[in-house]
Amino acid sequence: MPLINRSPLFCIIQVAISLSLLSTGRCQDQPQSSAQPSTQADETTDSAKLVSQYIGRLNDSSYRVRQIARSVIEQHPLTALDIIAKEIHSNDVVVGVQLVDMVSGLAMHSDLSISTKATELLESLANNATSVGRGANNCLSAIADLQEVKAVELLTHYGAKIGIQDFSLNGKMEINQSRLALTINENFNGTDNELQWIRFLKSVQVVYLRGPKVSPAAVAATSTLKQLKAIRLHGIDLQPEQLLLFKEMTSLQHLGLSYIEIGDSSIPIIAQLPITESIRLYGTKITEAGKSRLVEHFDGLEIFRGSGGFLGISSMTNSTIVDNVSPDSAALRAGIRRGDKIVSINNVPVDNFEKLRKELAKYEAGEEISISVHRYSLRSISGEIEFEPMNIKATLQEES
Repeated sequence: MPLINRSPLFCIIQVAISLSLLSTGRCQDQPQSSAQPSTQADETTDSAKLVSQYIGRLNDSSYRVRQIARSVIEQHPLTALDIIAKEIHSNDVVVGVQLVDMVSGLAMHSDLSISTKATELLESLANNATSVGRGANNCLSAIADLQEVKAVELLTHYGAKIGIQDFSLNGKMEINQSRLALTINENFNGTDNELQWIRFLKSVQVVYLRGPKVSPAAVAATSTLKQLKAIRLHGIDLQPEQLLLFKEMTSLQHLGLSYIEIGDSSIPIIAQLPITESIRLYGTKITEAGKSRLVEHFDGLEIFRGSGGFLGISSMTNSTIVDNVSPDSAALRAGIRRGDKIVSINNVPVDNFEKLRKELAKYEAGEEISISVHRYSLRSISGEIEFEPMNIKATLQEES
């Protein structure tokens, strides 16, 4: 029987068939053991013998026999994966292709330990320049897509948010930088087992972890997403050593730490991370001296350190013209609008966004500040642009 080149679409179909077989349970033609094994070791040995026996039937001329064999093998997934890893290259091409298809089905198993083991086996097979290797490589792409779909469905069911979000950096909107983001906060009601599905979110580029309910397992699961561009941790119970989980994230551009109990002793840990563009420290115990050490180490990075007071505006340029007002923010409550130009904070002039940020950083959440604003409008008759000077009182909040 000639080997057919397995496309990703073919693999999707085969995975669906495998999942169907897994869900139907044991076939009626499967032999039942009349004697109970005396020990777990005996049971494992019996399973291994059974799996090996039925692998030999996968090249039978009868389709019915092959399907029964496949169903029996899939009743012992962990044992089957161990044996397949050892025997797949000693079988002929026909059996090898069926084993790859079977492993592809197990890669979508609801038990994450089985799914992970099957995926790792496919990855090891894909490194071989053989028919089996090519089949495994084709199936990996299809499986990754299916695993991501399943992960999105499961995580959102338990309260995670996954979707496209505009990305802002230290209050400055990144033009044309809408990215797929994952948010885990107090609304998430899944367990650490559900958090393990984060590893399959291959399209996510930004992760937000917010609130004291976020567990260390969420931080660990996030660290498996090597493609992440930005990580923002807000108000979580974080041990500084946990940041070392991000050491291998070579695509990491931005790190944000807000309201987290870390101080200058954490500087050597942060210095080990492969951050390429910016670090944002807001409401931490890191001092200006600590920030200076980071600036010296990360030559060329934008490093911002702020206090607890947060206004909630952003700009697409370095000007003080407001391009966006955050929902439920101090700025929105005070009446600041998009298009307003901020002139001063408590009578201190600010003529660019960097000065505006530094001035706001002097105040804590709960403090009231006076903001001088120019509100621009267009005269309908003359077409001239004019502005109205305004003085607005705003009570700063914690960063949202």
